[in-house]
Amino acid sequence: MNKKVLTQVPTVMLCDKSIMDFAQELLPHTQTRKIICIAGIPGSGKTTLVHKLTVILNKLKSDIAAPVSLDAYHLTNTQLDALNLRHTKGSPPSYDVISYLHLLKQLRTHTHRNVFFPIYDRSIHNPIWQASQVIKPETKIILAEGQFMLLDQSPWDEFAHLADESWYLKVEAHKVRDDLIARHVRGGRSHQDAVDYVNRTDDANRDLVLNCMRTPDRIISWTGR
Repeated sequence: MNKKVLTQVPTVMLCDKSIMDFAQELLPHTQTRKIICIAGIPGSGKTTLVHKLTVILNKLKSDIAAPVSLDAYHLTNTQLDALNLRHTKGSPPSYDVISYLHLLKQLRTHTHRNVFFPIYDRSIHNPIWQASQVIKPETKIILAEGQFMLLDQSPWDEFAHLADESWYLKVEAHKVRDDLIARHVRGGRSHQDAVDYVNRTDDANRDLVLNCMRTPDRIISWTGR
């Protein structure tokens, strides 16, 4: 992505004080379902932002919003081992992106019935299905988040046709590195293994996101990460 192009994209500055007003602006004025795709480098705070927005939106209007994370469409660890991809888990080939695209297509077309979806369980490092993970017909805002949602490569570029809006969550890359290492340690890695993983996988994913990004509709600069 040309940095000059990014400077022409509208930027929303978010903090804990302004996020309520921002959420109120997202409330739909019609019964049409809206899909918002949110991308960003590893550790940028996508999941945290989506969680906060979902909580606020559902307080404003019950069941109006739901998060759907790309992480839930990781290949299982068994599948990754079979494909020799476990060491680069989190890279584009380690996701079942076709199934994730299918889910968003269902949410676009099947608006009058329940649609179920998996979540990613960080305690076992695998996707799981739970009965509580359901998009109801009254849910009109889908917050789909994942680092590669703006990737300009097939099949990832299909998100451009499914999203009503695409956001890029902007953060300085050097500021998230220690947080990424700490997150991997909390997930069970040794400190050195966490550093090696960031060097091997998270850094490569960061560069891919930054260098192969489609132009977003909005840039979100958020201090609440």
